[in-house]
Amino acid sequence: MQEFTPVVNIKTFLTSFTWYNYNGNCFRYYITNGIKFGSDYLLYSENPLRYHSYFIAIVLDIDKIISSMDIIIFGCLRITVKKSYILYS
Repeated sequence: MQEFTPVVNIKTFLTSFTWYNYNGNCFRYYITNGIKFGSDYLLYSENPLRYHSYFIAIVLDIDKIISSMDIIIFGCLRITVKKSYILYS
């Protein structure tokens, strides 16, 4: 019998879900999928159909250690797409 392995890490999913609820309800951002920019979410201050997003949000696992190479990659991508990063764990 094969063992079931979940596709999504439960800890990361719960962190992502709480982040989504907190920012959507408290700060009144429009939140959409960020897969187009290699992130978890895009945050819009106004209607996403009329305005560009200014923030890219990435939800990290609480146990993940961010390397210096990750910071450099985030910086290069941030300059390329002209958006600010939000790292959340």
